[in-house]
Amino acid sequence: MRDLPRIPLPTEATAAELAKLPAPLRRVALFSARMNRLGPLVAAGSKIKGVLDGAVSMSDARVAVREALDAAGYVPPDGAEGGLRDHRSKARLDLIITQNVRKARGYARRQADMLALDDWPAQELVRLFQRKVPRDWRARWTEAGGRLKDGRMIALKTDPIWYNISRFGDPFPPFDYGSGMGLRDIDREEAERLGLIGPDDVLTPEEPEYPDVREANMPGITAMTMLRAAVEKAMGGGASFDGDTLRFPTRTPLAGSTGSPEALGLPGLAQTSVSRTPPAVRPEEALALIRRKAAVTVDPDGDKVAVDEETVAHWERNKKPGETRDRLISIRRAFDAVREPQETWERKGRRYYLKATQGADGRMTYTYVVAKDGKIETWVSRGQPGTAENKRGGDLLQRQGE
Repeated sequence: MRDLPRIPLPTEATAAELAKLPAPLRRVALFSARMNRLGPLVAAGSKIKGVLDGAVSMSDARVAVREALDAAGYVPPDGAEGGLRDHRSKARLDLIITQNVRKARGYARRQADMLALDDWPAQELVRLFQRKVPRDWRARWTEAGGRLKDGRMIALKTDPIWYNISRFGDPFPPFDYGSGMGLRDIDREEAERLGLIGPDDVLTPEEPEYPDVREANMPGITAMTMLRAAVEKAMGGGASFDGDTLRFPTRTPLAGSTGSPEALGLPGLAQTSVSRTPPAVRPEEALALIRRKAAVTVDPDGDKVAVDEETVAHWERNKKPGETRDRLISIRRAFDAVREPQETWERKGRRYYLKATQGADGRMTYTYVVAKDGKIETWVSRGQPGTAENKRGGDLLQRQGE
């Protein structure tokens, strides 16, 4: 298991602003909205690791972070003392520590789950901890494209619903700040009874991504000299700034492609971080997902889009042999491009989601998805840099990091 969090990132950004950071950076960084002091973040990271190892209690972790806040001269905003906006308060410290501990454990469990998909292919969203004002997770589930099974929130572990319900884009708990929801394993016998999987079906594992970030855009950092110095110190030797772009050291150089913006090959994507290319699946697995009406994902605006059998039938009638198969096996790449696009364009009522990703071997993959009225019409995922070139045009709705 990777130790999380990994990189302390001091920042003056709000939670909404932090949500706009490139996804690979969000996944490897430890930050707290409006916390621009390095020392407290380093202390929090150390104590979170201690809690995970069973060597530090929650109360000791809170004390250590408070001491680091005092040493850094931290003063809460006017009128915020004792509340969630006060980093010294028990509520805020519990949120920071508990959230990151649960995130690390959720990631570890997800890794383990991918090794046992054959025997335990599904899971159920259940309440583990009571809350004074609980969220309506059943409504959130159905609004995100999930379907109820016997009135329960159950789906295959590889279904996109687990990404869709998460505020953070991760397919494991916690799915929101302070959430009391967790997961219960569903064995194969029950999953087959519920119609989620057939007796001979095989699922393709999909490990959650915590990539080695190489570059990320941090708008406005050039003018924040103290914050910039703190970030450089936190990153250690090798990380540096080029204007507003933070460049990270690469542990193992990749032949032919470093993952730098210049290597992306797509004009307009020069201020993005590169994420890992999702694995291909068997065509039968993709078709089963579509037939269960579970091939649904959500874009950064919260708009739900889906692939249905009508679209597949259209491909089979009008495309060259093999093109339908190529689309089906890359369905996860299509979902990934919609969930976390590097660019989103709109033209004549259609949306075009563009994304470049990198495989473990350093090879780049370029994906675009076309959607209209909540329906994914088609997608293409190839290794040629010009794949998405003619999909730009009309209105630019979103660009990563802006």
